[in-house]
Amino acid sequence: MNKILVYDNVMSDKALNDLKCYVMDKKYIIASSHGARFAGLDTGNCFFSTVEEETCTDITVADILEVIANLDTVKIDSLVHWYINLYPAGDGHAGIFHSDDLCQITGVFFPTTIQNGGELEFEDGNKVETKANRLVLFDSHIKHKANAHYDHRYRVSFAFKLNGSFI
Repeated sequence: MNKILVYDNVMSDKALNDLKCYVMDKKYIIASSHGARFAGLDTGNCFFSTVEEETCTDITVADILEVIANLDTVKIDSLVHWYINLYPAGDGHAGIFHSDDLCQITGVFFPTTIQNGGELEFEDGNKVETKANRLVLFDSHIKHKANAHYDHRYRVSFAFKLNGSFI
């Protein structure tokens, strides 16, 4: 069965603000590591991944995992991998649909709202808008992509690859 579940307002305002600060700190680290100024990080997408794939020791990101674990619609057995995507204006997966074959459930959390594009699109034509404090969970075999956006901010998403099942 192809399941796509959307949950809004899943984190408290404080937890959401902490998460946004976490992203900005990481964005600065990525910019510095590439020799770019913070404000100059405006071309290409930034992708950074965890060193520890099966655990999450960062308390801020662990808050999202706790939200997922407490949902009554899924049973999570293990975290396979997590990462953060940062897409500047005009960037996305450029029309390339993909599936996440090494897990059973994919989770995407959006800490900010993006206007003018940036939807999470599924191959069947369904689209989920990028809205602050929104969590999307779906069967990992469903092909999906991040659409390009034309907002002045980065499109930020936290992706979680999970093993488990929908209830």
